[in-house]
Amino acid sequence: MLPAILLGLMAGLQLPAPSPSSLDSPLVFTGDPYFPSAEAPGSSPAIAQFEIRYRLSQEVRLGGGVRIYLGYPWLGQNQNRLRQHSWNNFQLEAPSDFDYARVSIPGYSDYELVQGDGVTRPDTQFGFEVRPTRADRPLTQGQEITFLLGDPSSGCPGYRMPKHSGGIWILVEESADAQQQHRLMLPLAHYPHIEVGPDSTDRFEVLVDSNGAPGDVFDVTIQARQNEDGFDTNSAIDRTFTGSVLLTSGQLIGDLPTRVSFGSKDRGVKRVRLHPDVLGVDRIEAVLESDPQVRGESNPFLVRHHIAGSPYRRLLWGNLHVHSAVGGHGLGMPEQAFSYARDDAALDFIALTEHCSGVNDNQFNWFALRGFSDTESVADEFVAFVGYEWTSRSAGHRNVVFKNAAAEDEYFCRTYWATGQELLDWMVGRNVIGVPHHPAWQSSGPMDWGQALAHANQPLVEIYSWHGSSEYHGNPLPIHRDPAETHPPGLGVYVQEALRNGRKLGFSGDSDTHLVNPGSNIALPKRYSRLGLTGVYAGEFSRDGIWAGMMNRRTLATTGARILGAFLIETQGIGADFSLNRDPEFHIEVFGTAPIAEMTLYRNGDDPVLHLTPQQRDVALTWTDPNTTPGQRYSYYLKVIQEDGHRAWISPIWLDRL
Repeated sequence: MLPAILLGLMAGLQLPAPSPSSLDSPLVFTGDPYFPSAEAPGSSPAIAQFEIRYRLSQEVRLGGGVRIYLGYPWLGQNQNRLRQHSWNNFQLEAPSDFDYARVSIPGYSDYELVQGDGVTRPDTQFGFEVRPTRADRPLTQGQEITFLLGDPSSGCPGYRMPKHSGGIWILVEESADAQQQHRLMLPLAHYPHIEVGPDSTDRFEVLVDSNGAPGDVFDVTIQARQNEDGFDTNSAIDRTFTGSVLLTSGQLIGDLPTRVSFGSKDRGVKRVRLHPDVLGVDRIEAVLESDPQVRGESNPFLVRHHIAGSPYRRLLWGNLHVHSAVGGHGLGMPEQAFSYARDDAALDFIALTEHCSGVNDNQFNWFALRGFSDTESVADEFVAFVGYEWTSRSAGHRNVVFKNAAAEDEYFCRTYWATGQELLDWMVGRNVIGVPHHPAWQSSGPMDWGQALAHANQPLVEIYSWHGSSEYHGNPLPIHRDPAETHPPGLGVYVQEALRNGRKLGFSGDSDTHLVNPGSNIALPKRYSRLGLTGVYAGEFSRDGIWAGMMNRRTLATTGARILGAFLIETQGIGADFSLNRDPEFHIEVFGTAPIAEMTLYRNGDDPVLHLTPQQRDVALTWTDPNTTPGQRYSYYLKVIQEDGHRAWISPIWLDRL
């Protein structure tokens, strides 16, 4: 038996199409905008039917046409490069098969439906076009066209929605004749946005600002999610969740609300604020009032009086590697990436890094993109960076991130045959950094780090993303889950090799998301569902503070968990480079999101000088390296592995032993 909603949709689609005069709006949509995903074990993709009644804004003559697409609007046009494993194309040939589309134009029959012929390319553009076939019979202004998508009237089961969570617009473009470019003629609000996501909640994700002083404002974000948090499990926000959630903390924070109510307008995400005044480490637990089995615990947060001169005042979380459809092979719009990071994932910053050239004839437009650094930032809450991905066939890939892109007219986008050194030379003297990413990936050629061991515009390297880890050859998280896709050892491309060779690089963990969802747990096939995070220790929550933290390599990288960790050598924090006339003393603190299975301190890249198995969440210790030699230079970084598989890499400290 068909669900009542589906029966209602089918009944609505089979009604006679109204006349043009009956349209109160230039576009009327009939259908459910939200569908359950197939990400829950044992579930199947949703089936949908949609009706679009569209009124032409102009006369459409021979050579012109009306296109309907699944896609994303960008600069007044449809950015419709999609992936076959995500959204399916409509088909026009088999009325009894999935995804069949039918067109009805009352009183008009001199048209053809065209799919292909430059309108649709395999694995890229998705849609079809209505074209007049007679010069003396144009489509008139105000004419109504009805598109029946997943039309059931001839036995079509419906349109197959994607398995994984995501959203897209159904867009209609017009072209008056062969000389006019196809354009979106209506404001975006007129076009329907359809979405796939969970329709049940089985856990909560609770995100809290990682550290601060007594009385500081701590933001707490509660997400209703479906599925466990795993490297192989897509876990999305349940946009349908409503109900009451009970909050508790280990130290009973005074102004922590005990009950938080979610309404339909919250779309599965709720934020509250608190002012903890109890010193120490704490965590917040969220429990569904109507079902205590649905629960979640926050990341650790540390309340401590600020110490003058301490490099660890604020730990802020973000991504430096984010794409949308504008980059040529992603899904979604740039604005969606910023809003998801800021409003849903509770990130403190991201960098939008669209491919500046060479990917499926992308629509990269620096002068349109750079303004997002201003328009998407919120003072004291979120910093938007903008840059681009620089791609070389032989010298590796870099994310080029500008401190304030809105003020930058120039960018270096000579890729493919350019060298890494040429890019680094261009960056000298500019407020811009280049972050080498997935350097272990064999397809991009050996990484060209440049001639200098330390370069002011190359402070960081991406040690982990949804592609995998580049820490060392043979690590448990190989690129694309396939060791054959990684470089062999000995080329200097792995992070441990680079450090052993004397390069001065801090760490970033990233997403490389192509789904405009930084900070999520949703990935494409062959990628890891756990998307990385970069933590930056900043003196203040501002663009200047985050930038200074990155430039000074005060960073840590994780596989997505907000593990709170740092270490000092004597009084020097991560990223420091100094001299010492004795064996170095280390002060290490790590606060996990799960029990810590292993902690390893590596010297000079790949020498594990300290290895611990704490089997507890919180660790603080002091240790001295007794085997240093005067006249030698050393680097030290810390890796943490939790029992749940999450990892953190804390950037090195460099030391000249006198």
